[in-house]
Amino acid sequence: MIRIAAALGILLLLAITAYACRWLWLTRDSVIWVDPGQSYQTINGWEVTARMWEYDKAGDRYTSDWEQDSEEIFDRLINELGINRIRIEIRSGAENPVDYWQQFEAGEIGYLEVKRHFYEKVNDNDDPEIADPGGFQFSFIDHQVERILRPLQRLMANKGERLLVNLCYVDFNKLDAGDYDHALLPEEYAELIATTFKHLDQAHGLVPDMLEIILEPDNSKNWRGKQIGEALLAASRRLADSGYEPELIAPSTSHSHRAAAYFDEMIAVEGVAAKLDSFAYHRYGMPAFFVLDDIWERAERFGLRTAMLEHTQANADSLHEDLSVANVSAWQQYGIAERAAPGSGKVWTSCYVMYQGVQGAEKIQLGGKARYLAQYFKHIREGAVRLGATTSNGAKAPVAFRNRDGSHVLVINSQKRGLIEVRGLPEGRYAASVTTEAQTAEELPLALAVKGEGWVFEMPDSGVLTLKQLN
Repeated sequence: MIRIAAALGILLLLAITAYACRWLWLTRDSVIWVDPGQSYQTINGWEVTARMWEYDKAGDRYTSDWEQDSEEIFDRLINELGINRIRIEIRSGAENPVDYWQQFEAGEIGYLEVKRHFYEKVNDNDDPEIADPGGFQFSFIDHQVERILRPLQRLMANKGERLLVNLCYVDFNKLDAGDYDHALLPEEYAELIATTFKHLDQAHGLVPDMLEIILEPDNSKNWRGKQIGEALLAASRRLADSGYEPELIAPSTSHSHRAAAYFDEMIAVEGVAAKLDSFAYHRYGMPAFFVLDDIWERAERFGLRTAMLEHTQANADSLHEDLSVANVSAWQQYGIAERAAPGSGKVWTSCYVMYQGVQGAEKIQLGGKARYLAQYFKHIREGAVRLGATTSNGAKAPVAFRNRDGSHVLVINSQKRGLIEVRGLPEGRYAASVTTEAQTAEELPLALAVKGEGWVFEMPDSGVLTLKQLN
């Protein structure tokens, strides 16, 4: 009996030792170090496009159905997801004597007809210095401001923050685009932009914080780097004459691997380097990871911010790469919300999905990718500075920030379950939350950071873990 008991004791000791060794091995294998002494980019916007489901493409009509749920969606967009910046669009077809959007919204024409005129440009007159008010139509941008932007502004004000506004020009290569081309006439482009700024200011008391020179020039007929540079300079001069000095953003190519070539041609235009503020790109095409170093090298050389401003299929992995490799200050997936039928299997391109005909289930849900993005957006606010953060395990990748209020945030993008030891965060209490396939922003017990010590979290599955310092 004594021998049996001794043997059992030895086995128990070995089991405990093996478990302890496994715990320590896992801990050492997944150690995150935060270095508050290192600093990188400053965040200035988690952006969204002012887009709901107003286009009923199947019904070939405008629909206002989205307005029934807009109050809840807008509140959650600001307070659950953490959006703080919005893109409103001025299409090239706004320079036109006919207001097609007003006809569309009134039900006089359908979606297919209004779409034909999105980029149909008609010159207001032969003098780009004198705008004919009858030659410009602003009902579409008024719709974006009055129905979407204003409610979001009020919600941001309630948080003690300000909604940043990015005015973006769009000129895709479509049918009925007309022979008159802003790409080849930079002063005419500048006239449209300056007239739009004045309209927003006078009609709404709104002055955009940013001007994105053109959306996805590689999807246009004549917009190339040289044309973007010339348009940027013309618009900058015209806006400055009227007292407007927005942040200037370009080239915003749809394919990230085209961004460097467009940038090089644009920056070669004399005067552009002194005016450009942000090097922007989208993430379509080949995997962006292979070109992010090139983008950052150019931005750093010219003292510019970087921004990834659209990728409908973007997820936490691509956000993490953009933040840590391209050092982006602003980032966007795409639209605010879209409508869906349960079980449709569609891959959502918007932040929120409104399900119809769902019994006993939440009608409005965060999109599948946005659930993970919220772990970053909600806690890392405008003005936050990225800090140094390294990992012993590439499957658990960190980014760390210090907000304007002094609070620190650590976000860990984990590709697998396991134990994560965190070291280097300043002393204090930290709220912890995690999003995995089975959990959304699930709160974990409060953690206390003590000088010289680390602490361990268990990641239940692949997903995103956030630690936010409490003031």
